[in-house]
Amino acid sequence: MIIGYMTSLIINYILTTKWTFKENLDLFNFIGVIFIHLINCFVIRNLLLTSFIEYAQRNEKEAYIYTIIISAFLNYIFLSIFFHYSRVRKNKQN
Repeated sequence: MIIGYMTSLIINYILTTKWTFKENLDLFNFIGVIFIHLINCFVIRNLLLTSFIEYAQRNEKEAYIYTIIISAFLNYIFLSIFFHYSRVRKNKQN
């Protein structure tokens, strides 16, 4: 499981950086993408799932579907902000 998860993180980083945002692969981008992914997976999803089940009184399957949709959208927003910051940072260095 650990090897599979680590492999998916690396593939996620490469595809997100090169294909989605057309950026260069570097250590700064790697750390940012992995950090955002981990925060999204372990913090945001848990908060959303708990909120839908406990406070919105949704069943687990329905709550999971809502959580995945919202967290995918938030992940894209957070990555867009990060890569915008990354571009601004690179332009200031040049």
